[in-house]
Amino acid sequence: MIIDKFGISAIKIAWNHKKQVTDHILQSYTRPLRNKGWDRALVEYTAAILLDVNSELRPPIQKRLHENSCPGLYHLGMLRDSPRQFQDQLLKNCGHLPHEEKVDEFVNVVRKFLQRNFGGYGEQMVQQALA
Repeated sequence: MIIDKFGISAIKIAWNHKKQVTDHILQSYTRPLRNKGWDRALVEYTAAILLDVNSELRPPIQKRLHENSCPGLYHLGMLRDSPRQFQDQLLKNCGHLPHEEKVDEFVNVVRKFLQRNFGGYGEQMVQQALA
């Protein structure tokens, strides 16, 4: 019931161009929701996050960014204190799933990021991922 009422709508909302959402895409995104017990797992996972009494043992990612020595594609809203290699990239006319809607532009952004931060090794990673 939840899949029918909310799942399909949520998937379509994530796309900027709703007509790009094919039956194949809908089936791919809703397949995990057809597993028995998925709803209970989601409730238990959410409850564990909300009721985490040990949260002081695991500070939020904003406080742990300085520990990361590898550049990454983080998006936290406020990046003024982040390392310089991070950059916001805007893909125009794109929803929340750029890797689905604007594949070529998304790969180009990732390629530039890897080249800027890893040089020739970054291009090797792109080629391996595209193979």
